[in-house]
Amino acid sequence: MPLQFAVQSLTGDAATVSVDVRRLYNFGYAGRDAASIQEHIDELVELGLPAPGSVPALFPLPPRLATTDGVISVTGTDSYGEVEYAMIRADDGQWYVTVASDHSDFEIEKLSTSKSKTVYPDVVAGTVWPLAEVREGWDDLVLTNRRTDADGTEVVQQSPVATLLPPEALLSVLEERTGGEIPVGTIVLSGTVAGLPATGAPSWEVSLEDPIRGRSITLSYAVDQLLAELVGAAARAS
Repeated sequence: MPLQFAVQSLTGDAATVSVDVRRLYNFGYAGRDAASIQEHIDELVELGLPAPGSVPALFPLPPRLATTDGVISVTGTDSYGEVEYAMIRADDGQWYVTVASDHSDFEIEKLSTSKSKTVYPDVVAGTVWPLAEVREGWDDLVLTNRRTDADGTEVVQQSPVATLLPPEALLSVLEERTGGEIPVGTIVLSGTVAGLPATGAPSWEVSLEDPIRGRSITLSYAVDQLLAELVGAAARAS
């Protein structure tokens, strides 16, 4: 089923766009500072995560993993959200931008980054901006990630998008590696900013703020933490 997005435009006109998702890609290690990227990779390797095969890393995912749902289901407490900007080429042929969370599982990431990205959805906000409207002043946009648990709400990631490669750079890499024009129905996540959020929170909120134009897009979603297994009475008693 196509995803529907509300377009928040500077013209003030109310509109919606539809996206029949045919391609979904996640970038990783897509920062502008090569030294900082390598430092981050080294830190993750020390934590047991594999190093990427190339920088920036680029992962093709099943299109069904793109969702605007407000609740996702996970197994156990090892998952966490990561804030990213998302670019969407809608069915009208135009590019739009919004905020997203690449929800991941830390323990599976230790085995394979690419496999970990196919376990849980890419949660995408239901509101978008025309990409052309934010090209000017792009570096002033700010990404924020908040996790909420029983102890309260905490900002775990916050950074200007200036720390990440800009849209034209990411799309150029995508075209080069796929060998052709990016088709309608494509969603591209940018890779995340600095910070490794603690796992296990039942609620996440990510936002993309445009301070120049005084607007923002916020995505909140809940995590339904499933038990690993429902055991019988004999097993519970042992």
